[in-house]
Amino acid sequence: IMCGVNADGTVSGATCLSSGETLGYEKTFGASFTGKNAEEVAAVDTISGATRTTSAYRAAVADSINAAIILGGGSVDLRSEEEILRDNLSAALPAADGKFIKVFIVEDITGIDAIYEAENSTGYVCVIGDEMIAADMDGNVLTETSEETAQLVSDKVVLVHTSFIIDIDLTEYTDLPSYILEADVTESGNYIVTVRGAGYGINGGNEYHPASCEYIVVRVSMTPDGRILDCYTVSQAETDGIGSVCADPKFYSQFVGKTEDTYESIDAISGATLTTNGYKQAILRAFEAVTILEGGAN
Repeated sequence: IMCGVNADGTVSGATCLSSGETLGYEKTFGASFTGKNAEEVAAVDTISGATRTTSAYRAAVADSINAAIILGGGSVDLRSEEEILRDNLSAALPAADGKFIKVFIVEDITGIDAIYEAENSTGYVCVIGDEMIAADMDGNVLTETSEETAQLVSDKVVLVHTSFIIDIDLTEYTDLPSYILEADVTESGNYIVTVRGAGYGINGGNEYHPASCEYIVVRVSMTPDGRILDCYTVSQAETDGIGSVCADPKFYSQFVGKTEDTYESIDAISGATLTTNGYKQAILRAFEAVTILEGGAN
């Protein structure tokens, strides 16, 4: 791809000089980037049915803008989002040696966006907006912050660190739907359920994808009254680069805080309506599972 960049960092034009793609869209797609800056390039609409082609084109144009800025004497942060997060976590808790695991939340941590635990058990880092606040395993806050925020972090870290879950024997429930795979309950009464949805190729119903013979499997933690605390994709066999986006935290984190009345109000995966519907089906089944476990049905 040949890309022109204006002095202000916007694209003056882009054209594909050679390509091994089969769709042909890449020949005219460059016009979509004219006038866009680096942030706007990432938001250019995906070509229907050509997610990988679009991603490659966007990346090439973004590289061109960054190269032009650097050649002009400017500076560009070329780190990925994952690298930026890791560096920020490490700055908050150097003792972790840069290795963190995102905590799957099973308790109410209202006021905190996410919690990361050091793999070497030296502490936690709580994310609150743009703040990264570290605490040791006992909840002693290690980062300078307001007294109110320090108390919040301390309380939630202790809650997370001391929380434990109890396995639920699903054989005790008669006529339990087969799509409810596992269930646990916390000491405080929250539920953790693992359920499956049909995924690509099946619009509704209980059957798996006939080609992959696999389901979308989702793990959800939820309060007894049906508010999602956390969610992640355990496994999936969706189309690589399209439906497989269901395994991206940016997608499944949309369900956090949702209820049975609001869980459908999320951004669908572009070009993967059936995958999106299958995922929503799994989320609905998580609500159904908690209703059953709460004694609403048996």
